[in-house]
Amino acid sequence: MNSRLTTLIASVTLTLLAIPNFASADSLYLSEGQWTTHQDKSIKVSEFKGQPRVLTMIFTRCPSACPMIINDLKKIERALTPAARKKVRFTVMSFDSKNDTPEALRAFASKMKLGDNWDLLVANEADTREMAALLNVQYKQIPSGEFVHSNWVHAVDAEGQLLKSREGLGQPGEELARLLNQSLLPTKR
Repeated sequence: MNSRLTTLIASVTLTLLAIPNFASADSLYLSEGQWTTHQDKSIKVSEFKGQPRVLTMIFTRCPSACPMIINDLKKIERALTPAARKKVRFTVMSFDSKNDTPEALRAFASKMKLGDNWDLLVANEADTREMAALLNVQYKQIPSGEFVHSNWVHAVDAEGQLLKSREGLGQPGEELARLLNQSLLPTKR
């Protein structure tokens, strides 16, 4: 069996076992994990407060699912209103802390043509595992050096509250964009 098929089968198996975790948490932004951006700056997840985000986890050497996840996020980005597009951040966290250096993240951002509203992040193993648990992303490195992983995308409001989680590849972006657009509307008092 070839490597891609093995990776796909393992990914599907992990997906079938997955159930979103942080829906019961107060806020994803309570995490104090220390991350490094593709611009080589240190940031804590708690600093995300005040900005709605679309979050996912990938590894940049991924030959199949991860580029598809990025394309799914781009669909969400295109479906946002112009005003929301200026406020919503797209946050891509790597679970390959060994290989996804800030330089590798920058190269990936360039290859995928990601804009200034995208943050690519990497952390140490402990902070990565914490975030993976919060986002219900399951991953495991296989002997080839690649990872098998689940494929979650999460939309959160400016306070880090879950708007919606979605699992799978090749999905439209309109529903998550609609929820993000709504989260940015002024609330009536």
